[in-house]
Amino acid sequence: MKYIKKITESIENKDIVIIETDDWSGLYYNGELISQGHEIRWIDVIERIFKVKIGVKFIDSEEFEEMFGSSCPQTLDDVKMKFDVKKYNL
Repeated sequence: MKYIKKITESIENKDIVIIETDDWSGLYYNGELISQGHEIRWIDVIERIFKVKIGVKFIDSEEFEEMFGSSCPQTLDDVKMKFDVKKYNL
């Protein structure tokens, strides 16, 4: 019973709790399961918790490095100014 008590103490009063086994994870938000699987996708979690829509755009890494080096620009407008907006559907 010591083990159960330690688990209970470690998840008490937490908004988000992740329970993991060797190859499976469950993510709970305010006590309710919101995502489970072999890996938990952060995008799904953010959309569920914050009730927002997230757009993910893949940009060719060579083109990105040529435009920005190794870090992201400060604003999305900076990205739009340098990239072909139609090509990337931005």
